[in-house]
Amino acid sequence: MTVTLRQIMDAQTALQALTVQQLPVKQAYHLARLIRACEPEVRQFNEQRNALINTHGRERPATEAERPMHGETVIEVEPEQFVIFREKMAELLETEVTLDRPKIALNGSLQITARDVLTLEPFVTIDET
Repeated sequence: MTVTLRQIMDAQTALQALTVQQLPVKQAYHLARLIRACEPEVRQFNEQRNALINTHGRERPATEAERPMHGETVIEVEPEQFVIFREKMAELLETEVTLDRPKIALNGSLQITARDVLTLEPFVTIDET
């Protein structure tokens, strides 16, 4: 299947939510394989995003509220670089990748939100019966 990095990133929470659902063994297996196929793409996306932040940002001391999450310093995109950064991020997110996985057919009796259904649409089909 061919999807964009945006679709992969948007679906991460919903895919993780499915991992705690009781699924038939075949669906659970295919879900695990799909998540594993997405992992290198997520990792590469994060590396590219961090490189863009480093290129268009500057380091500053972290605030008290930021220290527990980020440590002593934070890199933030400089205001004069923000438009360029945003354009490059949009370009990165629209990058198409091919995952060597078919869509997963899910049972319509699952308990998931409409938002999850929307973000999972490129990766699953839902049998409404």
